[in-house]
Amino acid sequence: MHLAAAGEARRLMYTARGDIFKLAGRFDWIVVPTNQGWTKDGRGILGKGLALQAASRWPNLITDWGDHCMKALHEAGPLPIRCRGGLVILAPTKSLDEKAPWLSWRTAARLSTIEETCLRLQRMAVDLDGERILVPDLGCGEGGLLVEAVRPVLHRLLEHERFLHITR
Repeated sequence: MHLAAAGEARRLMYTARGDIFKLAGRFDWIVVPTNQGWTKDGRGILGKGLALQAASRWPNLITDWGDHCMKALHEAGPLPIRCRGGLVILAPTKSLDEKAPWLSWRTAARLSTIEETCLRLQRMAVDLDGERILVPDLGCGEGGLLVEAVRPVLHRLLEHERFLHITR
């Protein structure tokens, strides 16, 4: 794994290239981008990209995320979940469709949602046990945001030595 500093002055967030699930150690948290919707039976929608991969590994994420989104509505922030064999933080990148929460996956990710998620992750980092927090390019896959817009936000807001930016 090749690590490179993501800024000369602070050198707090590093970048690694590869599969986030393979790079994660036993005590590392994996940030998984998702939307804020749920199905009619209350399950979270983790249907594509890293969210689908995480849900395939840890099926309880679907129920946990659905419960969290229904209770929090627009305030659904990152949710840390301890799974058998992994530590996951589900992180919203898309807004809630109030009239049809099961269709929230159709909305595009918004940079303002990414910024709020990063601020919450920054505050959360201090209290989470474990080692590193691995963060992909939030909102750039199924969310439709440009990597060039998201990466500066990640590196500016995730100013804690525990964060590791993972790229493909």
